[in-house]
Amino acid sequence: MIDAVGAVPVAGLTVHHCDELLRSAVEGVNGRKPLHENEVRRLRSTLVAVLRNAEREQLVTRNVGEDSVLPVVNKASRENVALPVADRDRLVDATRGVSVGAVVVLCSRLALRPAEARGLRWNDIDLDAGELSVVRQMDSANKPTRPKTRRASRRIEVDDASVTLLREWRRRQAELRLSVGPMWSDHDAVVTTTVGTPFDKDNLKRSLRNACDDAGVERVTPYDLRHTALTIL
Repeated sequence: MIDAVGAVPVAGLTVHHCDELLRSAVEGVNGRKPLHENEVRRLRSTLVAVLRNAEREQLVTRNVGEDSVLPVVNKASRENVALPVADRDRLVDATRGVSVGAVVVLCSRLALRPAEARGLRWNDIDLDAGELSVVRQMDSANKPTRPKTRRASRRIEVDDASVTLLREWRRRQAELRLSVGPMWSDHDAVVTTTVGTPFDKDNLKRSLRNACDDAGVERVTPYDLRHTALTIL
């Protein structure tokens, strides 16, 4: 915002200035990378909030940010990334015993969708029989909902290595529960934070990105883990 309109007094801002700000954000001018659609929306929301405060302080009589138009964002899809087997295994090893590790196992070895992994409960898994049932997923508001499609409700065979990894995580999760005591939030969820709450999808992305850096592998998204599993299979 400072790069695009910082030299203009707030009382002198026009709709044209706001439109140019959003356009520059989409095109990535001034040496900056182009912003994604959600980032541009947040930028506009910030602009509107700033001007709303200026209205409150009687610095402006009109919130021109509210009249600005979001530019069309190029939605060219990013290619899915599939980690090689060695990198997948390196990431699995690096996340053993940490919260994001359960997602890595469920998505990169068993091909669950990230939302399905976040919605999985221990009651859905029979580690002795080596199988799990997908009966729900988590929506963007972190609330359980039905799987994506009717066919998405399914039973999955869990290989021996994945059973071992999930057993390890269950023991580690029990240790975390004891360490935090009454602060633990019990949802019977397989994928949890260190205090038992469900993993927010944005926090999951950040945790996975950090885990990739720690493991020394290419940064991937949670959905890339599923793509990795399907590619390896």
